[in-house]
Amino acid sequence: MKRKSLIIMIAMVFCLVGAFSASAQYNITLEATSDGNTVETEFSTGDPLYLNINLDANSGGVAGCAFTLEYDATRLTAPATNADGLPTTDGDITSIFPFTTTVSGTTTKTHRVNSSEAGKIYFSGAEITTEGGAKVHPTDVTLFTVKFMVKADAVTGKALFTLKQTMLLNEAAGWGVGGVAEAVPVIVGAVPNTDSKFGGDLSDDFPVMLASFTTEPTKEVDIIGVPLSEYEEWRNANYPEITTSTAPGPMDDYDHDGFTNDQERLNGTDPTTDTADPKAAGVDVTDSATWTAMGTGYNALTDFRVANLDIDGDGKATLGGDAMILVRYLAGFTGASLLGESVNTTDCTRCTSDAIIAYLDAINAAVFDVDDSGKPTLGGDAMLIVRYAAGFTGANMLGDSVDQTYCGRCTADEISAYILLLFPQ
Repeated sequence: MKRKSLIIMIAMVFCLVGAFSASAQYNITLEATSDGNTVETEFSTGDPLYLNINLDANSGGVAGCAFTLEYDATRLTAPATNADGLPTTDGDITSIFPFTTTVSGTTTKTHRVNSSEAGKIYFSGAEITTEGGAKVHPTDVTLFTVKFMVKADAVTGKALFTLKQTMLLNEAAGWGVGGVAEAVPVIVGAVPNTDSKFGGDLSDDFPVMLASFTTEPTKEVDIIGVPLSEYEEWRNANYPEITTSTAPGPMDDYDHDGFTNDQERLNGTDPTTDTADPKAAGVDVTDSATWTAMGTGYNALTDFRVANLDIDGDGKATLGGDAMILVRYLAGFTGASLLGESVNTTDCTRCTSDAIIAYLDAINAAVFDVDDSGKPTLGGDAMLIVRYAAGFTGANMLGDSVDQTYCGRCTADEISAYILLLFPQ
């Protein structure tokens, strides 16, 4: 009975053993292949990438292991796993440890993985012989092979794999008492039940062969994918905080100053700081003619949203705020009558009547003529924007506000698509 209970104990996911000893050390390496055997250093979009987690030979048998693999989730898709800790698709993850082992009629789980967290896969595996000793004997062996897929939209660059020690928080099982995650030994061995050390002391029964990684195993591969744009190269090199933010794109406005990230790149201004002087580099980003003259191939309205419905510059366009300011502006209001209570005084970057009027004067004719009839009007274009912001669609959005004689955008779909461009991401 003791032998069976030990098998169950060592096979439990992550719960290999808590004792640490200074027994024989092992080395684990990572190897990237195209098929599990053929080593490669470059992979293209749509390619499979089989990562081998290899154990280099040393002394003493291996009874179990546990570790966490971190990978580049922006470029790679990991195989899915189910609630039982098995790969959803057979062959996506293989191991020297079987999924289950049966001894004297008792079947236990000996190999489990979890890839539900993007960028991480948790591995555990364990097996001992019927005599109680370590199943895997000292020889070069692949512990796990994982089939990744290079994403179709992966950008060209380096994809890094890193093997880390698993940190376990399961107070019910005795791991992480006090709510602090506890490190799990990487590799443990097992002595046979005929050994004089067997019995009573788990640190003797299951000696730790590798308590932790002295140097975390890593593997870097080249991904040949979608090339980085000029904007992405500039952003990644100079403003990495934007890359990991909720506003990473060229048409996003990270600092909510009314100018998109890519506008700031071309303008020579800092996209992480509210731009006090948009003409600092001699480029007027509120003038669409400037972009045409620069010959960059950009369209000031559709590509950059130079002018948008975030009129007070607080990072968002609202019905009761920005849309109402536009209505009052087109109706001829100025000063406090223009502002009303529609300005977000906490986050605004254009907070005064003068600042807002200057902004709207610069863009009104070119931007707010949403039906493209030649002139923005209060009862026409402004009402279309208000209804759109209020969630109206189709005929309910159009009403009688479209100039059917001169409109260049006449249908609800055309007008909705245009107004969408005016909303900052």
